[in-house]
Amino acid sequence: MKAPPTPSSLKWLMDRRARIAGDIQRLESEEEKRSAAAEERIYSLRKEMRKVTQDHRLDRAIHERTKQSLQLDLSALDLVIGQHEIHIDVKLIQPIQSHLTKRLTHWGDMSRAICECLRHANGKSCTPTFAAAYVMSRLNVQVPSAQLNDFRHAVRQRMNALGRKGLLIRIPTPGSNTEARWILNTDYSEDLSLD
Repeated sequence: MKAPPTPSSLKWLMDRRARIAGDIQRLESEEEKRSAAAEERIYSLRKEMRKVTQDHRLDRAIHERTKQSLQLDLSALDLVIGQHEIHIDVKLIQPIQSHLTKRLTHWGDMSRAICECLRHANGKSCTPTFAAAYVMSRLNVQVPSAQLNDFRHAVRQRMNALGRKGLLIRIPTPGSNTEARWILNTDYSEDLSLD
């Protein structure tokens, strides 16, 4: 005997149930993956946090010992200065911070690269920003983004120094807020090369 035909309303309900059950399975599978990724991330972050905490403790200990050593040096200097026949109040001596940044170029390379940049411009004037980009590209200098302004300032200072020596000529700019423009003094253009 043949089974009676399934009514269309029942077919729809069965199909609807199958789709909802499929959605639940998909959600469960996605949740398992998300939860596993989150647990893995939590484990990784905890591991990183332990390392950062250890590094922090070590850095703090190094800081304290370095400071203690420098304090001993300072006390010894204060004692020696106090014994000098000319009395000086050591508290009036202002601290001076040493430069700790490493040179990004070898001695003379920046000057030669700046002159090469201006020679490459064929008589057109260049700004320190353009020259800094040229120097970085020509010398393959990797400047961290936090130090780009400092590097550009160093190029500007070097261009000013080369201008004082007569190697570069500053071109007057119309406004005071525009960047200086420079050209190479052709009397010296053959003297500097970057070989």
